[in-house]
Amino acid sequence: MGNNTTVLITAAGSGSRMGHEKGKLFLKIGSKTVIERTLEVFDKIEKIQNILLVIREQDKEAMEEITLALKKPVKLVIGGSSREESTYNGLKVLEEDCDIVVCHDGARPFIRRETIEKCLEEIEKHEAVIVAVPVKDTIKCSDHNGMVDYTPNREFLYQVQTPQVFRKNIIKEAYEINKEENIKVTDDSSLVEKLGKKVKIVLGDYTNIKITTKEDLFVGEKILDMEEKK
Repeated sequence: MGNNTTVLITAAGSGSRMGHEKGKLFLKIGSKTVIERTLEVFDKIEKIQNILLVIREQDKEAMEEITLALKKPVKLVIGGSSREESTYNGLKVLEEDCDIVVCHDGARPFIRRETIEKCLEEIEKHEAVIVAVPVKDTIKCSDHNGMVDYTPNREFLYQVQTPQVFRKNIIKEAYEINKEENIKVTDDSSLVEKLGKKVKIVLGDYTNIKITTKEDLFVGEKILDMEEKK
């Protein structure tokens, strides 16, 4: 296996729940926008050679300006109407010599560098790696009538985050099958699991939140304040 690694960052969401016309990725946490913070982390990872940023058409000019400050080469790709379609658009334009794909949500600006590096270590031994944290709450599974069906053992439950790292051939195969069968999933690794592949869990951090609502911006400011005091 080679060592050419590309990070595919999905940044094509509308951010409608935030109620901001420019999109949540352009909102600031501290002195920088959400997407700037996300990009900066990956720009500093030596094992990553390229950045592929999937965006909305209307954000192209703004994203071009933001990416000028990065050291790594950046390719902008127009996304689709769903996260799955946007990721697939990105996978289709990966360089031929790319071996490893790191999929990450543009709205997760607090991913730790050491977590990414741990994922890149684990992908040398596995076909797929995800970041996740143990759930804190008891989870209930319900039936169609809203009645509790059963309570799974919390010891084996994880809350999945990004990045999710894959061998390129595997994630491309998973998405090509999904394109044909239109499988509905909530994360990339679920498609890989449907291929019968094993997925390795790397423990993440509870501060690796996804900025989705106005409340998340408030939490993000607190996380930033905590990080700056270290």
